[in-house]
Amino acid sequence: PKIPRSYTRIFRLDGALGTFDNYNGIIEKGRLAAGYDATGGLVYDRLMEPAIDEPVSYYGRLAEGVVVGPDFAWVAFKLRADATWHDGAPITVEDVLFTYEAMQEHGSVALRTALADLDHVFAFGDGELCFVRKQGAEINPTFPFTLSSFSILPKHYWSDRDIEKTTVHAPPGSGPYRLSHAEIGRLLVYEKHENYSGRDQVPPRVFTEEFRQPSSDGFGQERQIIKRALALFEEAGWRVRDGTMRNIETGEPFTLDFIGVSYYSIRQNLSLIGNLDRIGVETTGVSPEVSQWLYRSRTGKFDGNSVRLGPSFTPGLQLRNWFGSAAADHDYGQNWARVRSPAVDSLVQSIIVAATAENLYAATRALDRVLLWNFYFIPVGSQPGFRLVYWDKFGEVRNDALTRVPYLDAWWWDEAKARRVEAGLAELATGE
Repeated sequence: PKIPRSYTRIFRLDGALGTFDNYNGIIEKGRLAAGYDATGGLVYDRLMEPAIDEPVSYYGRLAEGVVVGPDFAWVAFKLRADATWHDGAPITVEDVLFTYEAMQEHGSVALRTALADLDHVFAFGDGELCFVRKQGAEINPTFPFTLSSFSILPKHYWSDRDIEKTTVHAPPGSGPYRLSHAEIGRLLVYEKHENYSGRDQVPPRVFTEEFRQPSSDGFGQERQIIKRALALFEEAGWRVRDGTMRNIETGEPFTLDFIGVSYYSIRQNLSLIGNLDRIGVETTGVSPEVSQWLYRSRTGKFDGNSVRLGPSFTPGLQLRNWFGSAAADHDYGQNWARVRSPAVDSLVQSIIVAATAENLYAATRALDRVLLWNFYFIPVGSQPGFRLVYWDKFGEVRNDALTRVPYLDAWWWDEAKARRVEAGLAELATGE
């Protein structure tokens, strides 16, 4: 079933559950309120989240990327740039540094024991942190998982409070739920945090359905598809009025401006533009001079555009330029679609650091599905092979399994074929 976008969870802490008088989860004093656990709960996010459908697998939560050093001597994490506390303050490396220093210095015996192999943590780069294992500590494959499983605490809340003491004032959280009402010792009411960035990033269909374009034989108007489109516009708050698609509340017309590098790019989109016109969407389609097209593409001054993305056989850093959130925030970058998604960022990072073919294939296929099901792009037709027109004057060792036609580096001049071509041309010229 689909999870509703807004709902409440109520915890009545009586009977066997006992009472509570504390929201500080790293110390042994007091009775901790449910949801404020030091190892992740309803209120706080952690760096990574264990998968419940696959043993020993973790997904990025506050971390969008992770790198593990040789023999697990160190583990580095990169924080998501869009992560915030429930009070709107950004989650930074300072919060992470504060959390682990507080747990090592003031934490309960259980926490300090869990972190016994951790020597120190330091920040570097842009939102990145490195956790260093103590020299001489036994090699432990679970070291990255242990480090990433603790709730990250808000430094700005604790800056004028004593973290060695209990508190009955709930700190701001960062997780999927926020505390909406509490009666000390009796009742906790949590509600879903509407602006939580760690939820609703990936459409459920990514995991259950193969992406397919709506089927069409190419003839006539696809009435059922158009009917479905009108229903989706209605759900989004738009309706056709007097032949024009308008916002139901404001009456604003729905307009789309398409650009292309050439007339061919616009021609590719004519069927889409025509269908949009039929349902009342005001559209324009132009192919400006190339430098103007590049300027508009790189600065986001368009509604629809055409782009050809050809990754290398071992895709990596270029994916960050095409789809990364950081690239979306800068004009003249390559993320023309302005994709901003922690899920996409995490998958791109998984591709970049993939150490085995199996991991690379899994991450690239997952990224493909996420991009398709989020409808950042509309795939169009592409040629099934390499197009090459040439005079049959050359010799070659034909091999259709090659990734390209090696006409420069593996073909040679064939004198016999060349004479046959010349003879054929002369015959055509004389009409014989």
